Amino acid sequence: MTLLLTTCGTVLDEPPLPRTTETAPSAGPTAATTTAGTTWAAPSSCGSEPRRPGPTLQEVLDDLAAGHAGGLVVAVGRDGEPVRLCAAGRADTRGTPLRPDDAFRIGSITKTFTAVMVLQLVDAGAVALDDPVSAYLPDAPLVDGVTVRQLLNHSSGIPDYAAQPAFETAVLADPARTWTPEDSLAIVEALDRDFPPGTQTAYSNTNFVLAGLVVEKVTGRSLAENLRTRITGPLGLGRTALPPGGPEPVTGFSQELGTDANSEKTSLHSLETAAWAAGGMVSTAQDLTTFFRALAAGELLSAAAMGEMTDFRGRAGFGLGLWRVQLSTGPGYGHGGSLPGFKAFAAVRSESGDVLVVLANEDDLDPSPYQFSRVVFRAW
Repeated sequence: MTLLLTTCGTVLDEPPLPRTTETAPSAGPTAATTTAGTTWAAPSSCGSEPRRPGPTLQEVLDDLAAGHAGGLVVAVGRDGEPVRLCAAGRADTRGTPLRPDDAFRIGSITKTFTAVMVLQLVDAGAVALDDPVSAYLPDAPLVDGVTVRQLLNHSSGIPDYAAQPAFETAVLADPARTWTPEDSLAIVEALDRDFPPGTQTAYSNTNFVLAGLVVEKVTGRSLAENLRTRITGPLGLGRTALPPGGPEPVTGFSQELGTDANSEKTSLHSLETAAWAAGGMVSTAQDLTTFFRALAAGELLSAAAMGEMTDFRGRAGFGLGLWRVQLSTGPGYGHGGSLPGFKAFAAVRSESGDVLVVLANEDDLDPSPYQFSRVVFRAW
């Protein structure tokens, strides 16, 4: 079992269009204005009329959710036009329909927010990407010779605490436990590094727990407070937070937690707190579209910092808290996320304004970005 893992790959096969069904449109929020100076077109409801011949976006989602315990919410915008929000499936075991403004656990999309906070400190001159991590966290394990940049692009060689059997055992033994960053780091403290820093890349949640600690050390404030003052407050992301606090997420349906298990009867608190800066956040599809479009528009970082963030290296295409993502409309960047019962990905194309966010509350609802965007953008 993998309890904390992100994938955001490229799949080049074109999927067939789903069969159509009759359904009523879902209404979404009506405002998407940031306080940093850019006003985006207000999101529209899902709508019942397709842009092109074929099924509507609502029909596509209804087909995908059919037969599943949970469902999914999608936000899609193309060529700078208004974002459309659609939902299909169930929000809980009582059968409550999912709504476009429901909150989900977003898993490792949290890493993009954490990286932005680090890069904001770089812009402010308080952190340098090529500084050793030990300059900020002298007592942290396995950081000798590792730079801040190597944390953010997964080239540190520090093992992933979430991939260790000891972590899985501890989380499942006490699902209600509150983890600290130090608890997560203790899982790998006695391990050797996977490779010398800077010589390879390998995805590791430990990198972003350390990055979150750097933010706290430099600012003297909690990561949650940094998130509020640096990102969610300025952008007006009222339903995005690092728990505790923030909106209550919908139920997550997960075979990983046991047969027919769900987050109503199996607490995800241990995973939520252990994930922290690497994967603990909650958000909505609309908030994520606002965040990724603002990031692409230069509202959060300088051009120099954004250049560093989107300097993608190696076959995996790691940037700094971003991955290179291939959508059906062309190359972009974004991130994916996963916790038991939740799958997510978000991506944007800065050249065209295309944006796509998919949030699912069931393990089995995990379409690839390319395949899904091909279907969604065609139905949009």
